[in-house]
Amino acid sequence: MLKYTYIPPLALEGECREALGVHVDSPTGPTYLCSSGKKHNVNGILMNYAIAEIAGRQFRIEEGAEIDVPRLKVEQGESVSLDKLLLTNWDGKVLVGGPYVDGASATAEVISHPRSEKIRVFKKKRRKGYRKGSNAREEFTRISIKQVKLPS
Repeated sequence: MLKYTYIPPLALEGECREALGVHVDSPTGPTYLCSSGKKHNVNGILMNYAIAEIAGRQFRIEEGAEIDVPRLKVEQGESVSLDKLLLTNWDGKVLVGGPYVDGASATAEVISHPRSEKIRVFKKKRRKGYRKGSNAREEFTRISIKQVKLPS
């Protein structure tokens, strides 16, 4: 869910010269929307992002962001190369791959391998004495995006 609040105008970089005075919650902190529809961080620098495919799912990645992905077979503290970038938005220039952007990749570091909260499943049929229960916990990997490389 996006949250919008009023923030005073900010000096932005590039051709963007006026902020709309709103910010959107983001994994890397608040971002500002300018009049041209581009996102800027707290310092006025353009927000760059990419859409990556990791373990069969798509994730929006930004440099410095921490995201939870399905469990990867990599030890804690090691780096992971993400070569399957579907889309990149860098300084307002959008590159769409078919299916992947050639030459684009990202580097991430594995922070931890936590588990989600326990989900309880309970089945019952009334007046029959039938009760059945089970539990489930999803395992995932928390990674930190260090760098996103674009094709030359």
